[in-house]
Amino acid sequence: MAWSVGVAMGLSLPGLALAELGGNAQSVDAVNTRFSAVHRQTRGALHLVHELAIPDGPVIREYENHAGRVFAVSWSGAGRPDLRVLLGAHYDAYLAACKGRRARGPHRIDVPGMTIVQGGTQRVLFGKVVLTDELPEGLVVEDLR
Repeated sequence: MAWSVGVAMGLSLPGLALAELGGNAQSVDAVNTRFSAVHRQTRGALHLVHELAIPDGPVIREYENHAGRVFAVSWSGAGRPDLRVLLGAHYDAYLAACKGRRARGPHRIDVPGMTIVQGGTQRVLFGKVVLTDELPEGLVVEDLR
């Protein structure tokens, strides 16, 4: 099975309803309550970061621009969030970008309008998907953790 399909079907947290990539961030509070997540917000000059620490799961960060749109998502830790939910309408573009790509070690994939960075070990996974056309001016993909 191709690595990208394994990622999509792999270690997911069923039912995790997040603000999806490209959407708005209004549903973040529902995740806090439902999963007893520790929710922290950090405001930068160019964006707001919603950080959700799921018990026994990954830390998920959603990056929101001043217009209230989620322009990037990232995850790190034990397990992987349900990327179909997290990426929303961008999930199919993610799968297409990952198809046939390197399966081992950290890697970066740049396609028009999207940058994907992911990797990890058997115990700790990390990744981020950035809508580069939505990235606030003055930020670069490497600024987001």
